[in-house]
Amino acid sequence: MSSPPRVGSDGNLSRRRFLAASAALPLAAQGLGRAAQSAAERPPNILFVLSDQHRADRAGFAGDPLASTPSLDALAAQGARFTAQYCQSPLCMSSRQSLLTGRYVHHHGSYRNWQLPSEPQRTLAHAFADAGYATALVGKDHCNATGFAHVETHTDLFDDFLTQHADGVLAGEGSYEKRKDDPDGDFVGSMNPDYAPAGPEGRPVFFLEDEITERALRFLRGVPQEQPFFLWASFLSPHPPLFPPPEYLARYAEADVPLAGSMTVAEEGLFQVYVERRRALGMDRVDADALRNITRAYYASLTYADACIGRLLAGLDELGLGTETLVVYTSDHGEMLGQHGLLQKQTLYEGAVRVPTLMRWPQRIPAGLRVDAVSEHVDLSATLLDLAGVEAGMPLDGRSLRGLLSPAGDATWDDLALSEMLTDGARRPGDLDPSGAPAGLCWMLRAGRYKLIWHVGAESALFDLEADPDERVDLSRDLRHAERLAELRARLLRFAPEEWTVQKTGSREGRPNQGRTDRRKRPGDGDDEDR
Repeated sequence: MSSPPRVGSDGNLSRRRFLAASAALPLAAQGLGRAAQSAAERPPNILFVLSDQHRADRAGFAGDPLASTPSLDALAAQGARFTAQYCQSPLCMSSRQSLLTGRYVHHHGSYRNWQLPSEPQRTLAHAFADAGYATALVGKDHCNATGFAHVETHTDLFDDFLTQHADGVLAGEGSYEKRKDDPDGDFVGSMNPDYAPAGPEGRPVFFLEDEITERALRFLRGVPQEQPFFLWASFLSPHPPLFPPPEYLARYAEADVPLAGSMTVAEEGLFQVYVERRRALGMDRVDADALRNITRAYYASLTYADACIGRLLAGLDELGLGTETLVVYTSDHGEMLGQHGLLQKQTLYEGAVRVPTLMRWPQRIPAGLRVDAVSEHVDLSATLLDLAGVEAGMPLDGRSLRGLLSPAGDATWDDLALSEMLTDGARRPGDLDPSGAPAGLCWMLRAGRYKLIWHVGAESALFDLEADPDERVDLSRDLRHAERLAELRARLLRFAPEEWTVQKTGSREGRPNQGRTDRRKRPGDGDDEDR
């Protein structure tokens, strides 16, 4: 069977053009254009590359010999790699809102994928625009993008594709919709358990990462030379649907992939909410062969994303911008890949909440620097503003990582990270709850080598990540750790705000990207469910 045709990136931008004139106080107007400044004085350009659902230990730079990620490996070798950074929530919108606002989820309130803020919140995009930066978001949004002057979302790109190719299909479309014998088959099916090709023979197939790369490069070419930029390039892969171009699927078709776990895990060792999730979404019916294909498709999708990121970074260098640009790579959350018998996200285990993070700024950040300190995404947000010398103009929950960006490190750094989410689980009466916390709150605190997962009103667990990195031995009932458990609970409770923010806008009937008359699936539509 021949491969479905891949379509080039020739969509027009007539519906959205960069409004360079609207950027406040361009640097050239201050006499601080690039030509007039020394390298040390110039504010850095910022290229923020965000992937979706990239598990921290699946990459060449993380020591995985099978994962082919040469572009990210090179980025890690040229700058700093953070080995213990955590997202603020293992869910797309919640995590992205935290990255953009620099705030914990209990402050911005978008706990669910369909809960956009009722009022626009100030973000990094506003701060950089106020400082004279050209700002753009290209790719998956799933966040409040109002602060960016130039926005081209994943749905915009697919709509442009359909105007040129009426018979075109989204990669994987038709392969993973609900199966006749499984009402929730699209959850597992989107992960390509049959290792199927991306599209039917003879029809144009839309591959999102290619288009994001071309549109991001087009934006970079259009930025005035004297103006710094803040570009948020947001890729979907390796988030499902796991249907990359055929050459990437072929690469891993016969690979002996390492499995992160088994889908036949003993459920008595799991939190009850995860047991219910497994059964509701069909994870308990995934056999070893399907998990192996899912893992292969995940690797293939990651390698595809890496190739596109490599093209973006090469384009940056070709424009002569590499040495002037702070490049950041991270993911909004991880992927369980069968560990603890779970798939995708919405858990507080390491596979879902620990994320890969890389930073490169030539001559400012030492090459090959490894940072093992515990940190979180809101720290990354604070760092971008700090390194650029930009005033936030908004409260921030994070700490700048500047002190960790040297071989000497920062002896005063407190190894601490918080992540939180909501589930539909019930509370036990009388359980110690943070005052006013929303129903179904689950949160975790990483403090040094120890990690507390607390499903409020239900269950909790304590892990020693140095001795037990796979989180298999719960120490919460071990009397030898009673004092440590009490200490971590007390530290976690100190994060509880006086008033919890939970966005009420949106609904499951009117989710982002789904209020369309044709009801066709768009890239990332499956992520509009809190699943």
